[in-house]
Amino acid sequence: MARNIAEVLSRHNYIDARKLARELEVSTRSAGRILKLLEELGVVEIYRKRRGRFWIYKVNKKVLTTLKLTSKLNNSDENE
Repeated sequence: MARNIAEVLSRHNYIDARKLARELEVSTRSAGRILKLLEELGVVEIYRKRRGRFWIYKVNKKVLTTLKLTSKLNNSDENE
């Protein structure tokens, strides 16, 4: 699922729990938890406090790219 999250985030500049939930096919509660964790990691930041029930997050593309590269390096080390 980590790869799916990275793929979804790379396609969006801004995202909320509803949009993430639809794309990952999980509940909005699970998507909200994922976004909170990603916020702690610096992958997303709060853009706007709320639009309806959900906070809007801005995707930090630089951090996302760094995490993708790190993941690829870790996967290549495991294959050796």
